[in-house]
Amino acid sequence: MSKTKAEASTAAALGRSGPIEDFEFAKEWDEEAKGQGRKPTPLSELINAVVTPPRWAIPNLAARGRLTTLYASVGTGKSTLYWEAIAANSQGRDFLHLYPFEEAQVFIVYDWENHAEDVGNMWQRLGVNASRGDTVHYFKSPEGISLDTSEGRAEVEADVLQFKATCVVFDNRDAAFPQTGENEGSQVVPAMKAAQSLAEKLDTAFLLVSHEPKAQYANHKDNLRGHTGWGQHSDHLYRLYQRGDLRKLSHEKHRAMSKRPELAIRFEVEGHPDTGTVTLKAEEAATKDSNLLAAKEEVVALLTEHGPMNWGALEEKVGSTLLRRALKALTKEGHVGQAGKRQPYFLNQGALQK
Repeated sequence: MSKTKAEASTAAALGRSGPIEDFEFAKEWDEEAKGQGRKPTPLSELINAVVTPPRWAIPNLAARGRLTTLYASVGTGKSTLYWEAIAANSQGRDFLHLYPFEEAQVFIVYDWENHAEDVGNMWQRLGVNASRGDTVHYFKSPEGISLDTSEGRAEVEADVLQFKATCVVFDNRDAAFPQTGENEGSQVVPAMKAAQSLAEKLDTAFLLVSHEPKAQYANHKDNLRGHTGWGQHSDHLYRLYQRGDLRKLSHEKHRAMSKRPELAIRFEVEGHPDTGTVTLKAEEAATKDSNLLAAKEEVVALLTEHGPMNWGALEEKVGSTLLRRALKALTKEGHVGQAGKRQPYFLNQGALQK
């Protein structure tokens, strides 16, 4: 009997040659399986009497025992977002002035991304309570910490146990996985699996802070930079992006829980722009109709302030999808005009006043 390509491939993988009979193959496979000592998890252990909801270290962002990746373009405010969680926890108030903490949390921050002086300044501006040093433990460019070596993971585990941490932030992902090639799946997958296992073992939320590639993709999960294994082996993915004066936080991947509502986050500064108090406030995303109305209002406000504007300038402020819908509606209503194709858009003040 001649071998098929599939049979030949299987034979090569198993280190055997010659034809493979179905019965003989099944027999050999059973004998190999016996030696591996695999045992299924009893159903009584797998199914709990009570379904347990996520236990949030950061409300609606980072769950305990899970690995979450937060990703965004450079300068969008990734670090500021988790700094806000640290500030809220230390003050005993709601995260983003929207979601309460279930209980007081203890944070560890491994930071390879930011200058310590800048962190201190922003924490003060956000209102981190300096007298609550027990709520956060900050390490600047810590030596020996990594998630892709057994020694590095042992150091993380020791810190978590010492400080009784409920949330560990790794800012940024590349520094937390120094031995892992960003695009090497054979390295990414086992490293991420090991990190997942450690978060589960310690019952601690792991938050990886990562970046988007320069090129943007229609599927937002693809905007996490590097090999797909980074996203595949994150329990949750959150994307932070900018729309006009707002930041949007979108729950792109949700495992074993309902998708969290998209948030519209406003960064407010009171006083001097470089030293004044910073406040982050969020609202859950509105309906599509409300979003369209807001986009129309934003287009009208931009054209009122700046005069005629081309598509590119408007797109930077509003975003392409909403801008297309808003301009179509405003043009149909007669509120916005265009002298010709590829010409700037302008307001029809007369129509607006009717």
